[in-house]
Amino acid sequence: MIILNTEDLREKLISSGIASDSQLIGCTTEELDEIEDSYGNLPKSYREIMKLIGRKAGRLVDRREFEFYLDQILKINEQDLDYLKLAVKEEDIAVISQS
Repeated sequence: MIILNTEDLREKLISSGIASDSQLIGCTTEELDEIEDSYGNLPKSYREIMKLIGRKAGRLVDRREFEFYLDQILKINEQDLDYLKLAVKEEDIAVISQS
């Protein structure tokens, strides 16, 4: 079966026993809009996947092995932003020291 859209993906996940319908929990449009407000536009295909399985996907993704879900992505983005701010601050200090 070729998966052409998120409805095909939903059907495949359920029919293969990877997830039940109740185990497929997606992000809301509002949540995705908030992400875009903070980080910029998301690709349409990514938005569609996150609407289907952005919070839970049965046995498809193990939270401990792969950071995929919305709460994990937001945490990673915040950590990366903190790291970049620190790196920029350290670079500024290095430039001042060399002057």
